[in-house]
Amino acid sequence: MEELLGNDMYMSSAYILIAMGCTIIMISFLGCLGALREIKCLLLTYFIILFLIFVILLIGGILGYVFRNKVKDTTSNAMLSSLYQDYDKKVHVQKSWDTLQQQLKCCGIKVDKQTPGYEAWKKTQKYMNDSPPYIPLSCCLTNDNGDFKDKDGCLNSRPSNETVYMNDCYRAAIDFVSDHASILGGVGVGISGLMVVGMIFSCILFKLIE
Repeated sequence: MEELLGNDMYMSSAYILIAMGCTIIMISFLGCLGALREIKCLLLTYFIILFLIFVILLIGGILGYVFRNKVKDTTSNAMLSSLYQDYDKKVHVQKSWDTLQQQLKCCGIKVDKQTPGYEAWKKTQKYMNDSPPYIPLSCCLTNDNGDFKDKDGCLNSRPSNETVYMNDCYRAAIDFVSDHASILGGVGVGISGLMVVGMIFSCILFKLIE
């Protein structure tokens, strides 16, 4: 999906959290060793590294919040570009769009508030002719079993809400990412909380060691 969205920020966020978790596990060894052996240098090193990671996470969160609207604009432009310019030429882009539309149950992308999303397909070389099929098969409605409800009617008739997904893929993709971003955000807050606790205890132990 990140290919159509035009950036890999959302996937990168997950990778960063995983990397941060692994890093914290490794540096926790310093904290444990410093506490057991009562080595102030290791406790201080542990505190500094935790503090730096905490600051990086904080700055990343602030920047993500500040530039969230810019990311949405970039996503919209990237999706339109991939639809108009790459869908007819690149097989992997076709597969990405087909997968996106089937999984998120959407069709095309709205260019304005009045025009349905499926109208965007008319601007692609494959579907610009005024003859069927008017849209890709992945736009067609499916039932709970994944079978097409009316495949022939969907491909050979004008799009309607009885045969075609009416949802806009841009909105559907943004909602999908937002839902999963909330989970990532919760994990990030949890990690940050543990880091703060770790810093507090390292300070307490540092002062207790004579």
